[in-house]
Amino acid sequence: MVLDRKSIASVAVILMIFLVSSCSSEEKKDAAPTVNASVIAHLQEDRVVAGGQVSYNMTITNLGEANGYDIAIEHRIFSTPAARVVKTEGEIVKMDQQWIYKDKKLDLPSDSEAGDYQLIIAMSYGENQTAQAGAFFTVSKPVEEINKSSGQSSVTAAQSDAEDTSAKNETGADAVQSTQANTSDSPTQPITQNTSSVPAGKEVVVVHQDRKFTPDKVFIEPGDTVVWIQKDKTSGEVAGAGFSSGPLGPGKEFRHTFKKVGIFDFYSQLTKAYGTVTVDDPENPTVRKRDPMSFQGGLNS
Repeated sequence: MVLDRKSIASVAVILMIFLVSSCSSEEKKDAAPTVNASVIAHLQEDRVVAGGQVSYNMTITNLGEANGYDIAIEHRIFSTPAARVVKTEGEIVKMDQQWIYKDKKLDLPSDSEAGDYQLIIAMSYGENQTAQAGAFFTVSKPVEEINKSSGQSSVTAAQSDAEDTSAKNETGADAVQSTQANTSDSPTQPITQNTSSVPAGKEVVVVHQDRKFTPDKVFIEPGDTVVWIQKDKTSGEVAGAGFSSGPLGPGKEFRHTFKKVGIFDFYSQLTKAYGTVTVDDPENPTVRKRDPMSFQGGLNS
């Protein structure tokens, strides 16, 4: 059978379409899974003594499809007074599960100046992909150094007290008689005690629905309770430093009372949703003036 030019052209077009389709499906089949990760950091204490340890935990979440890749992590402590990094430590973590939770400690140099510092966790992975998290904290001098610096003034004060002792002894008898007379005429004064207990506070509701928390930023006072309610038709969860709900069925709730000042991250591994709870004392604010105290980032953040 002899084909004319028109028939040959038609066959060529059909073959070309077939080849393009085959290449497209092959490329789609061999496409590399996405690589994406985020990190969240939380300080155990926001005040550290020079020469002490900065204790914190970090949660690395796998947001992509890839698995088993290496993440290079550098932990840094940046000094605001010195305007430089005073401590750095590196490690390699293999992202071989959905999320990784790690407790960390960094030694703070003993000669660190008092003032505000920042913890920075910088991750790099894949092809020029990065993510980072951090938190602010305050460094104070050791008690021995404070006592040493104030020692001279203490000696001067002691000498002054010794000089006044003789004068006070001379008038001691008269002072006692006067005090006894005044006590009989004055009403009894109540003695008040300062307690450090955290009073019961209010409750704030956070709804987990449509794969997100609403609201995702909560501002409360010490002693307040956050109540998370699962509104999706499937199970959810709430987890953070020091608290975890476990699986939450539809309509179930989980509550946690925050007693310490600070910023606390919470997240759901099932839906990748996350948020923060800021706990601050309105009479003596220490967190909001430096807000955000913590931050987190994902792909190329």
